[in-house]
Amino acid sequence: MTDQTHKSNNNVERGLETLYRHKKRTQWGLAILAWEHEGKRGYQFEDGTLRVFKLGYYHLMLEVDQPADVTQRVLARLNRTLGRQEAGKKRNIDRLISFDDQLAIFRVQYPEGFGGKKWQGKMRGVDAAQTLKRHREPAIRAARELLDDQNLRRMIEAGQLDGIIQGLVKLLRQTNLVRPNQLGPLEIPPHRQERFALALHDLLHGGGPFRDRFARWVNAIGPCSWELATAPAGLYSPDDHVCVQPGSFRDQAVWMAPRLEHSKEPNAETYLRYQAMAGAVRAQLEEEGLHPADLLDVHDFIWTTLRPAARKLLQSPETESAAA
Repeated sequence: MTDQTHKSNNNVERGLETLYRHKKRTQWGLAILAWEHEGKRGYQFEDGTLRVFKLGYYHLMLEVDQPADVTQRVLARLNRTLGRQEAGKKRNIDRLISFDDQLAIFRVQYPEGFGGKKWQGKMRGVDAAQTLKRHREPAIRAARELLDDQNLRRMIEAGQLDGIIQGLVKLLRQTNLVRPNQLGPLEIPPHRQERFALALHDLLHGGGPFRDRFARWVNAIGPCSWELATAPAGLYSPDDHVCVQPGSFRDQAVWMAPRLEHSKEPNAETYLRYQAMAGAVRAQLEEEGLHPADLLDVHDFIWTTLRPAARKLLQSPETESAAA
């Protein structure tokens, strides 16, 4: 049995099938694996064509994440095209908190949206009398000062390695993105400090695939939380990178990326899936006329609308009215 066949069987056991997209021919639409036999695979595409790929070309088919309702509709349509029943049991998506539910919760709490005075004051820290850990604007400014390319280069060349580490600890302690008990891995012994500092600089300013840079960064830290692994890039480049809060992100994935497999340990593959999911949430918010400033706003939207206290709002008349 091939690795892909094994993965497909695991998906069936979970009641989910994998959706694929061709790496180069996106106009063909999404696809499912129709069959696999003697070094060949057949994929049924949304454009109605079943295409066969030989061994050595499987890498052109990339797994994709789609919201639960989209996934269910596409799977049903492609399986009907193949003349077969959808594998496994359909998920009861009516029991999930949908994106529409999240929008209703958000609009009740923040009727003026991300640009409104309430969100800007409470979450971004604009015009706040004092800086709080949840305020994003001062954290971004501090991150861009400490983690600037030239500043990191200067400190590395001057041998101020402990200064970089202590600066990062101070930065993260000033936010609520990483809990204090998750900062232990930043107690870097002297013989590892240069490697750590170089990996941090490479993560934020290096060339080459981010996948490889993230892997080197996590390896330089050692065992750590998702929050610690992702906060530096998420604060320094919030337009491109996301701070991962695994609890709320797992809940978000139930609707937005039901095929996303979670990992307790930070790794590059899963991070890229989280990043793509956050981008999809941002795009949907834009379509709804809401305009998050960056992926920190997306991070806070996910947490705000999926925490237990917010879910109770679904029963309120105000939320029902906003969802109507």
